[in-house]
Amino acid sequence: MKFDLKSPCRDCPFRTGVMRTKRADEVATPEQMNHALNGDVYDYSQSCHKTNGGDAHARAKREQYCVGAVLSLLKRGRLTRTLGEAQQAGRFNPAALDVEVEVL
Repeated sequence: MKFDLKSPCRDCPFRTGVMRTKRADEVATPEQMNHALNGDVYDYSQSCHKTNGGDAHARAKREQYCVGAVLSLLKRGRLTRTLGEAQQAGRFNPAALDVEVEVL
């Protein structure tokens, strides 16, 4: 999974003020959102809903980490194993994210 995105999508389900739609619930159900925000996130991984479709090979080439999910975790002082490893490897820089966007 890549870490190229710096700001959540306009319709990211992790943004505040985004109306919950059927599509948003397909991306992340209320239960998944609750787990992402409040549960054990050590092994949690959330790809951006705009990059996670298609077959596994195509998805692996373009799949991006969800910036809304990352910002929500960072807002709570939490970090997943994937994010920690990517940060140590120089593939992820939290300081490069658009922290002005309001997230859950």
